[in-house]
Amino acid sequence: MLKLNLLPLTLRPKLVINIDTIFFIVFVISLSAIGMTYLRIQTKDRRTQSEVTLLESQKSDQQKLIEELRGKEAKKDTTSTQSLIVNRKKWNPVLKELTYILPMDVWLTKMTVRNDKNIVDMELSGLAASQKSITRLLGRMERSVSFQNIKLNNSSFKQEYTPSLYSFDFSIPDVYSSNPNRMPANEGKK
Repeated sequence: MLKLNLLPLTLRPKLVINIDTIFFIVFVISLSAIGMTYLRIQTKDRRTQSEVTLLESQKSDQQKLIEELRGKEAKKDTTSTQSLIVNRKKWNPVLKELTYILPMDVWLTKMTVRNDKNIVDMELSGLAASQKSITRLLGRMERSVSFQNIKLNNSSFKQEYTPSLYSFDFSIPDVYSSNPNRMPANEGKK
């Protein structure tokens, strides 16, 4: 059957809207959009899941590494603590004797200790009220059992201090030698 529209052009409807067709097109577009969105979400979910598993494996590896490092650090801490205790016992008499022989008008500003293959070298730097005080300290150290072969490296007048002071620098080679006669003070008096 052939349909003819006999209405003049001005009276004819410009666009015939079929609601069923429109609903069908909107339904198809909506279904395709929902399907595409679902596929995108699934792809992102798979990527995220793979990243999560990768991160979890890296986390477990790092946890193992951290535990190993903590174990090593704990071992180092105990050995360093033991060495500190041993060195404390070794240095305690020397430092105690140094406090006894230090004159009241002499101040130590720096103490450097170098340990190289069982040879311990010490350097002392400081300030004194006079050259006489530095000489008194040098004499006391030379008479001491703990400080042998002491050498005065430098002694100079410092005007930047008020009152003016003298700076000094001593070096003591081989503080603990293997010589049995060379014991720190108070060790041989037991």
